[in-house]
Amino acid sequence: MKHLKKYIFLLLSIVLWGACSDDDSPVYNFQAAPELEPLVSPAFVLNESSQNFIAETFSWTKGNYGFQAAPLYILEVDNDKEFPDPIILGESTRPYVPVYVGKMNTAALILGAEAGSAHNLYARIQAQLTPDVSVYSDPIDFTVTPYASVIEYPTLYVPGSYQGWDIANAPVLTSTRMNNKYEGYLNLVMENNPNDAVAFKLTTKPAWGQGIEYGAGSGPGKLAEKGGDISISPQGYYLLKVDLNTLTYTATKINTVSIYGSATGEPSADIMLTPTPSGTWTSTATLQAGSFHFRINQSEDIRYSDTNNDGIIENQSSAEIPIPQAGEYTITLSLDKAPYSYQLTPVSL
Repeated sequence: MKHLKKYIFLLLSIVLWGACSDDDSPVYNFQAAPELEPLVSPAFVLNESSQNFIAETFSWTKGNYGFQAAPLYILEVDNDKEFPDPIILGESTRPYVPVYVGKMNTAALILGAEAGSAHNLYARIQAQLTPDVSVYSDPIDFTVTPYASVIEYPTLYVPGSYQGWDIANAPVLTSTRMNNKYEGYLNLVMENNPNDAVAFKLTTKPAWGQGIEYGAGSGPGKLAEKGGDISISPQGYYLLKVDLNTLTYTATKINTVSIYGSATGEPSADIMLTPTPSGTWTSTATLQAGSFHFRINQSEDIRYSDTNNDGIIENQSSAEIPIPQAGEYTITLSLDKAPYSYQLTPVSL
C-alpha cells in the first residue's frame, strides 16, 4: 500500500507537470516501478582482505514511466523495511551498480551490525525522475556479516575566512548515512574582524583544485559547483547542514546547549553547558533520579538523545538518557565531529 501511494503521487505529479507546461505537453502514464533482481546469494560474509573487491553487482529493471525517462537510480539500504533513514550504496544512470566489500561493510556497521554476526538488511531502488519526483522499488532482504573496522564517513571540508582559508586544516562536515547529506558544528568567528561576514566554501578534498568545490548558488541557501564565496552573518557558533542531492544548505546559529528532562529538577528546567576550546560542551551539576536529553537553543527543534545507550547521540531521537541515582555528575557533549557523542561521569553519589 505504501508503494501504491507513491506510485499514485508520481502519476499525479507527472500529470500536473504536463498540465502546467504548454498546451502541447503530453500527459504521461506511469506503468511500472523498477524491480531489483534476485541476489545470487542473499547472505554476505565479508572479509577485510577483500575490501577492494566487488561484493555484489545489484541490478534492476528500468521501470516504465509512460515516457522516455532517464532516471538517476539510487541504491538504498536500511535495517528497517520502511527505510526511515537509508544509506546510499551507489548511484547510476544504468540499471546496475557494483558495491564493494568495504562500502557494504561500512554500511552494515553504521546500521548497527556487529562484527562476526549476521545482520538483516533491506535494499531498494529509488528512480529519481526529477529532483522532486521519485518512485521506489519494493525492497529485497539479505544478511551481512561484517568484519571489525573503523568507520570512515564521507566528509566535506569547510575552508574560510574564519580559519585563514587553510584548506589542509579546515573543519569538516560529515555524512553519517553516506547519503550526500552532511552536517557539522562550526565556530564561524573572526576575532580580529568581529563585525564582518564570514566567507567560506565547501570542497570534497583538503587541497585546492583536487576535489569538487561548492560555493554560493542562485539564491539564499543555494549551492553551485565553482560558485562564489558563501557568506554568513552575524559571526558565531553554527550548525551547518548541506544537501548535495538538492545543492542546498542551512545554517542555524547556536546560542545555547543544554540538558532538559526530569533529571534536572522539579519543575524541569534546562541545565546549561559551557563550551570548551576543544569543541566540547560541559557542565558539572546535581541531577535527580530520572532522565534527560540534550537540546539546542532551549528548543525541541534540535534534540539529541541516546537510543542504543552506547554514548553516541541521535538527532531527534525520542529516547531519554536515564539517571538511575541522584548525585553530582559531569556531563560532556562532543559536537566537534559527527557522529556526536557524550560522557556522563559521576562525581559523587
